[in-house]
Order: sequence, then C-alpha cells, then structure tokens
Amino acid sequence: MDVDRKFEYDGRTYQNGDVMHLTMHRFRTFQFVHKAIFTGTTINASYPVAVFSGNKCNRLGYLGTCSKLIEQIPPINRLDNSFIVPPTVGRQTCLVLETNVVYQIIDKQKLNGGVNLDNILSIRSVVIYYRTENSIWDSSNQYPSRFLGFSLYISNSTQRNKGHLCFHDTNYTVNTIPSVVTISCPVHGQYVIYYNERLDGTSYPAGYSEYAFNELCEVEVYGCPLPGFYGKSCDQPCPSNCRFCHIDTGICQSCKPGFQGYQCGVPCGVRNYGAFCSKHCGNCTYGERCHPVTGICTNGCDVGVYGSKCKTACPDGYHGRNCTEVCGHCDLCDRFTGKCTTHCYAGWKGVTCNEECDRFMYGLECKETCGECRNSKQCHHVDGKCSEGCAPGFAGSLCKTECDNGHYDKDCGEKCKNCRNETQCNHMNGSCLYGCKPGYMGDNCLQVQAVSDYQSSFHGVLAALCVCVLVNIVLGSILILYCKKIKRVQIQKTYEENGDSSKTNDIHVYESTGNGTNNRYEDVEDLSQPSNYEDMLSPL
Repeated sequence: MDVDRKFEYDGRTYQNGDVMHLTMHRFRTFQFVHKAIFTGTTINASYPVAVFSGNKCNRLGYLGTCSKLIEQIPPINRLDNSFIVPPTVGRQTCLVLETNVVYQIIDKQKLNGGVNLDNILSIRSVVIYYRTENSIWDSSNQYPSRFLGFSLYISNSTQRNKGHLCFHDTNYTVNTIPSVVTISCPVHGQYVIYYNERLDGTSYPAGYSEYAFNELCEVEVYGCPLPGFYGKSCDQPCPSNCRFCHIDTGICQSCKPGFQGYQCGVPCGVRNYGAFCSKHCGNCTYGERCHPVTGICTNGCDVGVYGSKCKTACPDGYHGRNCTEVCGHCDLCDRFTGKCTTHCYAGWKGVTCNEECDRFMYGLECKETCGECRNSKQCHHVDGKCSEGCAPGFAGSLCKTECDNGHYDKDCGEKCKNCRNETQCNHMNGSCLYGCKPGYMGDNCLQVQAVSDYQSSFHGVLAALCVCVLVNIVLGSILILYCKKIKRVQIQKTYEENGDSSKTNDIHVYESTGNGTNNRYEDVEDLSQPSNYEDMLSPL
C-alpha cells in the first residue's frame, strides 16, 4: 500500500509498502475509513470485485463547503481484479483515467509501475503525469526530486529487462523536469513499465530524492487499439503474415506465428513453429513437418511419443507410433522398438516377449520341461498343465508322475489284472512284467486259456522231461566207460614199470561195491586187444 503515515488495523500497525490481506465471502462488503492518504495504493483481488473510494470532505472547484463524495473506481461497467486508489477532488489536481494501471512497490530503493494493455499492440507514444500537489512545479516542490532518474520500458512480459527501453532520464534537474512527460516509442508491447531507483552505495546527481517513490497520477498510452493495423487512424492493415508493422510506415516488424523472413513470406522450417519460429516441433510421423503455427502433428506421431505435438514420451508399458502398442509380456520395453528391457513373464520368450514357450518347455525363461501330455501335445506355456490330460501311464497336474504299482493307462485309472504278480505291470499299457496267472494269456493276461491248451502244455512238459532223463543216462554211461578205461591204462602202466609184463595179458580188476563187505572180481581180457568199448570211446 501507498500511505503517508502509519496506521493501525485489527491490532496490527501498517506503513508505506506493507501488504494487507483480507478474506471476503460472496455478497460481503468491506469498508475501511482512516485519516491516512491511500492515493496510489493497489488493490488486487483473486476474483472480480467492485471498489469505491472517496472522502468525507471534498470541495468541488474549491467552492462552498466540503461534502462527502464516494465514486466507483474504474472500470464502472464491469467487475475487475486490479485497482489503484485515485486522489479525490481537493486532494490533488490529477485524476486517474487508466483502468488497468498496476504498481508494485519493491522497496524504498526500487520501484516498478506499469500499464497492462491486455494484448500486444502498436504503440506510438506514452504520456506520464506526475504528482504536483497543486503546488508550483519547481525546486521548492518536493515532488520533482522524486521524479528524476526514471526509466520507461515497453515489454511483452512484466519483466522490464526483457522489453524495450524507451527512455531513461539522465539530464533532467529539479528545475527542468516537467510534471507531464511525453515519450515517443513506436514499438509493440503489452506492458508499459515505469521504473525508478535509489540504490545504497550509488551516487546520484544533486537534487535527487533520497528514496524512490510511487507518485504517478496518470499514464496515457497512444497507439492502435487493435493489432495488425497502422497509420494515423490505425485503419491500414499490415502486410500478409505480418503480425506487427511500424505504426507509421507499415514496414513489417514481427511475423505472425509460423512465418519468418523480411516480408514474413517464408514458413518456419521443418523442425520449428510458432512466433519467431522459435519453438521446436515434436517427432511427427515419418519425420513430417508439424503445423507451422500450432506445432500440431496432423498425421500423428512417430515411434516413442504421443500427444498433439508428439513431445510426450510413451508411458511405461507402451511403445510404437502414437504409443498405441502395448509392450509384450514384460514390465518395461523400449518405447521406440518395443524390445523388452526386463525379463519376460513365465511362458514367454523372444526380444519382445511375445513368443510362447514351445518344444515341450514352459515357465520362466522357458526352462521347465513339460510332462507326458496326451497325444504328445505341448503343455501350457505358462503353468505346464496338459489341456487334454496325461498320456497313458502318467498322472498329476503336470503329468510327470508315473502310475504306481498295480495301475496303468489314462490318469492311472486301470488296475493290473491276471498278472502273476498283480502289482507288477507296465504303467503305460498294463502288460504283465512277469507273466500271467495260470489260466490266462496275452500281453495283458486278459485272454482265458482253454483246457485242451492245458493238456497240450502238460504233455509237452512231460516229453521234455523224458528227453532230458534219457540224455542224462546216455551221458552217464559214456562217462563211466571212459573212467574204466583210464583205470585199466593206469594198471597196465604200473606192471610195465615193475618189469612184469606177462601179467598185462591177464588182469583181474578188483572192485569194491556197497559198504565193502561184498566183493567181486571181474575178469579183464587181454589189454593188448582193443575192445568194442574202446572203439566206442576212441573218439574221445
């Protein structure tokens, strides 16, 4: 606020430069009355309001007695958010006519003030009216010293340093500076900014005030009320694609968004758009040009981005053109290629995790082996289950468990039958591992054997036994004869060694049988003559 003295309100003391906050609800009215002078105080509201100002003692034209005067602060035909308290009649000789003058007091060393034109317009000149207090405007007046050293900027934003400096006072003195200053500044802008300062440690010319003050009565801005026109009457349109032109000559000073060049006839480059072609296009599909004015990609976005201007990266889980493709079966994938950057979910493989496990594998990274599914089918690629059931001889959710003893076939639902050992059959086809019970035949021992088959079997077994006995008798007899011959040869050799060869022709071999009590002799013929037995054994 801008006040000439301290005052108290609601238990707090306020002074020049302080800010007062007030909360009001709909249809509420706040009235503040004080002897302090609030001329130049800015009122800003978060919602549109109406503000009134006045004084209980005003004399119009200094005639008659004083009377109370209340008037609405412009604008009077609508609500607004920003106001400045004007002087009342009899207080000062200036009258605030500009409805959107906005001042900001930084401190006693710096002061900003300005006018918001609500649009970028062609400006020809600015007129500043300073406070005089109805006193003679000379060195005896305190206000000229406060006016000295000011600057005037025109900018497209509230930041004066980004605008155009129209004027900076370095020559005026308290005797030469006028109370009304007209400054020519044929430029374009939205904000007309008044600035003055008195910095510590800085030497200023003689006559300058100690502090910076905010005491403008009125700021008048002259120019064309609509952009895109020039001339004395502002009735001449600027050249095509020209946003702003010189207010007097019509020469293009700024192109419309999307164009560039001396005559603003060249569209922005492929990768640029907007005012001064200073904004960069996004990644339009197939590298197409974005709209030179809005920057919108009319045919959509290239891979990895989405949005009207194709500048927003795909969210997690999406990729491709306009980010319309969903990543494969993984948590994250490359937004340009769709290649998974994390592991595939169980049951999936490939760089994009869109290929199901195959070759009888399943599970995480396809490392698990399927069980025995019916008809040799692939198990489910995720959980390994067999959709059509298990192959004969296997059971369980994964068909990896063989049927236990005594069971076989689908889901191990069949029991072994007629096996010699009923718990020993093949777990797949039920064939008996150690043969059938008597009376049954076939691979699965399911065929009943007839009686004639029994008899044939018996006779066959009996004949086989007889043959075996006969063969054993013959072999035994041959063995006995062979042994006798060996014994006779040994006896003959003994006599020859003793020199009694005459006894070799007549040898009686004594054999003891039984328990040795009954003895008998057996005459042995001349050993020099081979017998029939020797002939029979000679091949041996």
